[in-house]
Amino acid sequence: MTKEQLLKELEAKKKAFKEQAKEQYEVAVLTAELNTIGTEAFAKREQYALLNDRLKELEAIVEATVGKLQFHQGLSRYANKIVGLLKSAYFSKIEDRELALSAINISEDLAEDIIDNAGNLAYYSKNNHVVINGVESSFEALEPLIKEASISLGLNPELIETGTLEQWKVLNSKALERAQKRFDDQEAFDLED
Repeated sequence: MTKEQLLKELEAKKKAFKEQAKEQYEVAVLTAELNTIGTEAFAKREQYALLNDRLKELEAIVEATVGKLQFHQGLSRYANKIVGLLKSAYFSKIEDRELALSAINISEDLAEDIIDNAGNLAYYSKNNHVVINGVESSFEALEPLIKEASISLGLNPELIETGTLEQWKVLNSKALERAQKRFDDQEAFDLED
């Protein structure tokens, strides 16, 4: 055999082997997926997918009414989304607030109670050129309020946790560092001018 023939044979075998390996890989993935259907993990994943879809619907409703959505940090992922949604509706023009809260089936009192208890993380205020310290979340008061809002919003309250004070403290500490860095960066920028 010539070198050219050997190279062609080698390439043909490599191609056949890659196709066989790809087939085996795809069969393994499909088999694994089939084996997960009906498991608790599969059910949980599907429930979270439904939760995400419902939150997107709610965000679209509020955004269509009030414009840009606000975001919240310092709680768990889904509690943050709920608080952000409520802040977006609550801190809009009065007529938009009423329309948005009504559209998502939340009373103004419940929205206000959640916002008041959600706290906030430290941040840098560019307008006032100061670092604003975080306001600790009241998790004990917030948890039942988030559960109540979840039900009103058509969300499964069992999937939504508010987080813990310890988690908030870690997040606030990081937020405070970022805020201080922004403050320091602005100070350095102002000194250059």
